[in-house]
Amino acid sequence: MVVRPERWVWLLAAALSIGLAGTSAAAPPVATPAPKGAVVLAATVVPKTLRKPAPKIATAPAAKKPAKSTRQVEKLGLDQFIDRALEAAPELDVARWAVETREADLQQARVSSFLPEFTAINTFGVARRAFGTVLDPQDTVDVDAYGPFNRVEVQFVQPLYTWGKITSGIEAATRAVAAQIAEHDGIAAVVVEQTKMLYYNIVLARSVLGVLDEAEDGFSDALETARERRDEGDTEITELDILYLRVGRSEVANQIPKLIAGEKGALEALRVIAGAKPDSPIDVRDRRIEPEVVKLEPLEVYKSRLFQQS
Repeated sequence: MVVRPERWVWLLAAALSIGLAGTSAAAPPVATPAPKGAVVLAATVVPKTLRKPAPKIATAPAAKKPAKSTRQVEKLGLDQFIDRALEAAPELDVARWAVETREADLQQARVSSFLPEFTAINTFGVARRAFGTVLDPQDTVDVDAYGPFNRVEVQFVQPLYTWGKITSGIEAATRAVAAQIAEHDGIAAVVVEQTKMLYYNIVLARSVLGVLDEAEDGFSDALETARERRDEGDTEITELDILYLRVGRSEVANQIPKLIAGEKGALEALRVIAGAKPDSPIDVRDRRIEPEVVKLEPLEVYKSRLFQQS
């Protein structure tokens, strides 16, 4: 079988032969017919003087590998997250300042029971000129002239007996401090509750994610086995069974991205509550939720605690 070159190959060989004939004294190559059954290969020899260096092909610079993060992930437990959240919560600062204000009012109420109260008021301004003195006033008032006016009032009060006013003031200030402290504790309890909720949501999401991964692998193996048995002619495996397995695997696979997104959002929120940035290298320490043994008291105990704290 003879492989004939294409037409453009022959034209290219002829053009090269013509170019070499004008620059070299060597006789042009003569084409000889190939015998039957031979494979014809066309080759052209170019002198070294006519060879040109191959043009350099510009290559794009190698892409830089992303630098590996050198930050070490800090593993924190629930207690550490709670401490940081209580320290970073701005609403607790406001509640703390309110408590300090109430305590200052209480201190003032206690001091006012035995220390005198001294008040001085200085009033000055411009008034119409009046003639005479305080002891000898005159009715004539000059409406065309104005002069300076100054007045000083001094008040000195020494409490002797106030009919329970000071005692009631101290009691009211004491209760105000207690109420403000209770409000501060309530805000702190809300911060602790949010921290615990986010922390355990992360741990629970990761635990459930492992279960879903195993369930997806189980559905895939069961689906593959069912298809093999179906192809082998097993009458116990129907197309409906295969459909059920496919639906189950798709449902599990559909929940995995949602679970990952929820875990990521909860972790970022937990970092922010702890006073860090959402992308800070901070993670939870626990990997699974450990059951805790809780001893329940009678209902009356919890009722009494509720009324005592209300």
